[in-house]
Amino acid sequence: MRILIIVRKLTQGGVQQQTVAFAKASIAQGIQTHVLILKSSPDELKLPEGAIVHRISIREILFSSPGGILNYFSSHLLLPLLCPKSKDYGTGRYLSRWFNNVFLSGFEKVYGKPDLIFLRAQGAFDLLSTYRNPGVCYRYVDGNPHEYRDRLPFINPVGNYFNRKTYGNADFICVSSDLAARISEISTLAGKPCNATVFRNFVDISEIREKSESVPDVQIHGDYIVSVGRLVKAKQQQLVIRAMQYLPKELKLVIVGDGSTKKQLKQLAAELNLENRVIFTGNAPNPYPYIKNARALVHTSEKEGFGLIFLEALILDTPIVAMESIGGMRDILRGNILSKQIVPRDIKQLAEKILETIQNPYHSTADMYQHYNAKEALYELIHEVLKK
Repeated sequence: MRILIIVRKLTQGGVQQQTVAFAKASIAQGIQTHVLILKSSPDELKLPEGAIVHRISIREILFSSPGGILNYFSSHLLLPLLCPKSKDYGTGRYLSRWFNNVFLSGFEKVYGKPDLIFLRAQGAFDLLSTYRNPGVCYRYVDGNPHEYRDRLPFINPVGNYFNRKTYGNADFICVSSDLAARISEISTLAGKPCNATVFRNFVDISEIREKSESVPDVQIHGDYIVSVGRLVKAKQQQLVIRAMQYLPKELKLVIVGDGSTKKQLKQLAAELNLENRVIFTGNAPNPYPYIKNARALVHTSEKEGFGLIFLEALILDTPIVAMESIGGMRDILRGNILSKQIVPRDIKQLAEKILETIQNPYHSTADMYQHYNAKEALYELIHEVLKK
């Protein structure tokens, strides 16, 4: 069997970590595993030994012909005037033809036809927006999908056209039931329903536990809670910083990650006189020691496609406190114990739940995470898609 996984970038992030986990599980089962990276970056995650890596330069492809140059400027200058965030769709029309006629043609001559192609997350399937191969190519939805909307109010002819071309008549694998419902809604409203299947993300449980035993780059003394994720607006880490005002003074907050809101978050901690209690570690290729040794993992994101961090905390027996959000949270945080760890988007209620959880922590049980184990889950996924 031959699998081709396509990802926009392989930098630090949930989608990228899942791409690596997917490749590792695939190789472990003796599957010839290829990874196509559409945009190379200097700080890429390391793929497992045995993965066959392909890279392209989108700019070189576009600027290699007059048609590509025209596409580049029309996609980047004209389309966004009609419909915000549509430049990747325009580029994707051109790249879809190139991918089918040039890349796959060359790939097949060397390796043979791929049995399965997975376009990992919106960043990949936007850049290959019109490529279709029923029963072979699946768009893997890890996060909340982007619905194209015209700049003009009330009517949406351009946006609907882009939605039809991007989502219509395509095969999707969604990591939560909420995402599957949203993808189906967008494609149906656009006039071309898609085929959306729910299939969970998966992890290497033993690897997470092994990595959690490492010594963290930043040593933390005393009790702390932890927040892990990119420092961007959607993650809303300012809420847990504000909640620290209502928590015991000896308790610290460790924020693992980096991003565009880091400066504002540090300023907020200073304004609230919390500089000595809020610790920023920056990006951590191995966040598991911070998670394992925390009194609780606190999650404040306003939307989360799957919530891989919840799964990692469960494996490491770290209690979770999560604010209500859009996405797949409740696919993981379910049952009598975990569902009670979700609180409304209110700072005082968040602080109360953190304190309650620290004072009376619950413990993870195998049934909360065991069925997400990589080897069994990948086998189930491949069996599921191939039988269709």
